[in-house]
Amino acid sequence: MPALMAAMLMMAAAGGGRDIFDVPRPLTEEQKKRREQWRKERAHKLYGEDRSEREFVINGEAIMAHDRKTALKIYANRHPEQKSKKRKK
Repeated sequence: MPALMAAMLMMAAAGGGRDIFDVPRPLTEEQKKRREQWRKERAHKLYGEDRSEREFVINGEAIMAHDRKTALKIYANRHPEQKSKKRKK
């Protein structure tokens, strides 16, 4: 009996209209631009800083940089003693 009730509820929900099981319409270019602008403004309001940098963890040390290559360079500059050890080998 519970399976029959569940099936009836699913059929009623599926026949309910656009708001439950409908596939959204594709966005136009203007709508995509507006949405992206809204996301950038919202992120700026929430965080108040440039979100183009990410956090990379290199050997347990967190480094903020735009990409991994830059993060590795920052790490190498912070730890020059490791650089000299590699050259001796």
